[in-house]
Amino acid sequence: MKIGIMVCSQTGNTLSVVEAIKEKLNSRGLEAVIEKVEPQGEAGPGSRNIQLKSAPDVTDYDKLIFAGPVNAFSLAPAMKLYMSNLPTLEGKDVALLVTKGLKFNWTGGNKAIAQMKKYCTDRRADIAGTGIIVWSSKTLKEDIEFIASEISEIF
Repeated sequence: MKIGIMVCSQTGNTLSVVEAIKEKLNSRGLEAVIEKVEPQGEAGPGSRNIQLKSAPDVTDYDKLIFAGPVNAFSLAPAMKLYMSNLPTLEGKDVALLVTKGLKFNWTGGNKAIAQMKKYCTDRRADIAGTGIIVWSSKTLKEDIEFIASEISEIF
């Protein structure tokens, strides 16, 4: 089984979380590969006419993890663009992860997960699990370990 981890990471925070997930998956004997979703130039909140420098192909993977940051209370624009152009995901189990800076529920984590879910369910994916990492959490290290374990157990 081949698991694709598609990540958009602007500061390296989201990337560090998916690296922990990949390590857990690999330790269980599963083949996990991280592929980066990268914008061409700056793609911050409110960016228009975004283009992607890299948009990984998902077709060769049996299962997928999509991960990206929250920007301005919403999913990062580059990840939105990437996910809006995905092919069918029918028959694929998918896990979704977002990272954000602020701990309050109203700061976009749930909205970003809902956006990701819509992109995936519109493409007939089966949502196997979700996670939100709050970068300002006092228990950040434990939270990352928990999410990495939870997501790796899904697959």
